[in-house]
Amino acid sequence: MDNKLKQLRLEHGYTIRSLAEALNKNGLKITSMTISRYERGEREPKLATWQKLADFFNVDVPYLQGIQKFKNSSDRKEIFQSLTSKIETFESQEEYDDINKTLIDLRIDDDYDYLEKIYQQIPELFGLSDNWFDFLDVRLKLKIVLSMQELLTGIIHSRKRQNNVQIDNNLNRTIDEIQKRFY
Repeated sequence: MDNKLKQLRLEHGYTIRSLAEALNKNGLKITSMTISRYERGEREPKLATWQKLADFFNVDVPYLQGIQKFKNSSDRKEIFQSLTSKIETFESQEEYDDINKTLIDLRIDDDYDYLEKIYQQIPELFGLSDNWFDFLDVRLKLKIVLSMQELLTGIIHSRKRQNNVQIDNNLNRTIDEIQKRFY
């Protein structure tokens, strides 16, 4: 997984040298060579350095590390709120396709197995048949997918920060949250 340091540097119009100078002025003692190594993944910053870099670019550390797709938690909230509103009001196939595309863009590819475990437990948890999803209204389907994405995004990112510790506990908490949302 690649970090986003180079992307952010370029978005903000910095060369490696000018970024090093700006960071040094902001209290992070760092050389151009070190930044270059971070960008190429040849060297891993310490947590305190990740945080200072994230603060400098006004992003969350998991985004900078390439773990999270949202620059910060307010971006994530805005996207989920916007999708919730769109699900309530869409009327055309084009609007539906736009919602689906956004949901697909939000998916967490490297956590497919984790998401699949949760999906497989839903029929049992709610006393539903295996093809339960097929019979739902399209708006309800989208709401369920969005709610699951919203719940799982935070849990999965916290799981990654914990180096995959307590996966079963996170899975159980996720299932509990899903049950609370729909009961």
